[in-house]
Amino acid sequence: MAIKVTETIFFNFVEILDRPFGMLEFDNSTLANMMAALDDACKKLLSGGIDTSENRKRIGDALIAAANAGKRTLIQFTEVAQREVKLVSSPKPAGVQSALNWIRRHL
Repeated sequence: MAIKVTETIFFNFVEILDRPFGMLEFDNSTLANMMAALDDACKKLLSGGIDTSENRKRIGDALIAAANAGKRTLIQFTEVAQREVKLVSSPKPAGVQSALNWIRRHL
């Protein structure tokens, strides 16, 4: 049985939060908006070939920070998620990329 993308995103979101779903401090509407924004962002990560657990966690963390800062609407969460997708998908300056490559080789 195949898992739908939305179900997969939901479980990734719960995993990102690193706590049981019932212990979240946000209301159902806020959580639904956060999950929809994360779902959309993860689809963009997948289509861009940059779908990693680190990138999903980064977006999830940004959405949680936005919710903690008082954001509640789907538009607000989508803007936050898309900004993170843009940041992870943008080319890194040569010096930064060299440093990242060196770190990866030596870990």
